[in-house]
Amino acid sequence: MTMREAANNFGHELLWQVKTGDEPIYSTPIFAIFSNGQRVVIYQSWDWYLYVRVAETGKLVWRYLFGAPNYGRPQAADVDGDGKVEIFGASHDGHVYCLNEQGERKWFHSNLYYREGSGQVSSASEWGITDSTKDWAANSFLRMDGKHAELAIVSGAGAGQKRKISGVDTATIWVEEAFDTLPDTTSAYEIHPFHESDVYYQHAGQLVEEADAWYLYTTSFDNQCVKLKASTGELIWKFSSLEQNEPFPSIVDIDGDGKLECLFNSIDEHVYCLEAATGKLKWHNHAGFGIDCFGSYADLDGDGTLEYIINGRGGRTLYLDGVTGETKYTSTDWSVWATSETNSRATAFDYGPGKKAVVFGGLAGFVYCLDGQANTLWRTYLAANMRGSTIVMDIDSDGEQEILVPDMMGTMTILNPRGKEIGQIHVKGGIEGTPLVGDLDGDGKTEALLTSLDGYVSLIRFT
Repeated sequence: MTMREAANNFGHELLWQVKTGDEPIYSTPIFAIFSNGQRVVIYQSWDWYLYVRVAETGKLVWRYLFGAPNYGRPQAADVDGDGKVEIFGASHDGHVYCLNEQGERKWFHSNLYYREGSGQVSSASEWGITDSTKDWAANSFLRMDGKHAELAIVSGAGAGQKRKISGVDTATIWVEEAFDTLPDTTSAYEIHPFHESDVYYQHAGQLVEEADAWYLYTTSFDNQCVKLKASTGELIWKFSSLEQNEPFPSIVDIDGDGKLECLFNSIDEHVYCLEAATGKLKWHNHAGFGIDCFGSYADLDGDGTLEYIINGRGGRTLYLDGVTGETKYTSTDWSVWATSETNSRATAFDYGPGKKAVVFGGLAGFVYCLDGQANTLWRTYLAANMRGSTIVMDIDSDGEQEILVPDMMGTMTILNPRGKEIGQIHVKGGIEGTPLVGDLDGDGKTEALLTSLDGYVSLIRFT
């Protein structure tokens, strides 16, 4: 591993390093403590495996083989109250998995197409079929650009016919072109996605402990956001947008009504705010650009209510009113717009007494810091594009927070709150996921776990 220390107060040492394989690691790793007291780090890899390693040494505890490459962030918690941690991972094979501490599968949840994309016709008309066993969510199988899924009659009357779907109404699928031969109760059907990627899961989702149980909220490239009971995988509700949803949801009482909301961002250019209990839509905001970046939230302007903060493909940062969903503030600095696309989540932090700010990186190589009204406080050029989210924490316990910025050239740059570079850590491959930072090995010091596109995982201690 090639590493150099910048002239600063942040020395570092490599504690351990392992090469997972020849495939890249895009994952954002997580930390957990197993029932036997073992401290572990958990990450997913493009080589189809989810890995669990001992935090102190990097030794492999176990790995679990999925059915396709794995991209995003796992989750872990004791969700059934038995004193043992469950691990949740997601894969491009179209499933979200729940594993026990031994790496054995407890349950899995399938995407919309695998779960609800086939059946037997109950009745039909010239322009559609009905399956009385189904309860499809509005907008299922549809796309905002008209690239809707295809309904195929695979057996019985009308077999061999394929029609583009034009609409969905609870148990009925409507098609754009009339059937030549009317399907009937002898007819079986399948629904085929327009894009191969429409079945992908990127991230395991967001685990939340609520009053009655633990729940997992997850999004997928099948357009859906779903709520699952984390102990069993039971589907509680489902909601469909009109495009792929990469970012995992944020679960927070965003409007201050004492109840949780589920917020997620979509490539269909909208932010959706749902009642967490029911999945009912409370508000949505048309951002005007596709959003494949995670959202964040804070009371940025000091008015006592939360703002929801988004970046996306439009090169702008928006602060949304948590109560109404309306855009309160928009970044206006031409340099922010010039990035054209921002995949890094805006991280909120305390900028000064009574003041909040957000910081994020962009694909044009700049790190931006915006104030509570989305005005640019400073920007720093790092010369490399940034996809992983920034981290803000006091890593040297001096009472002042530092900003850690991973980039696609394999550098994690350390900035002070005013944007001045005060340190760097280098690894061989680019860092696309967000590093895991904290006291991971239990020694009272701060470590950073870095995963990289060359297949390495490295634990580095700040000295």
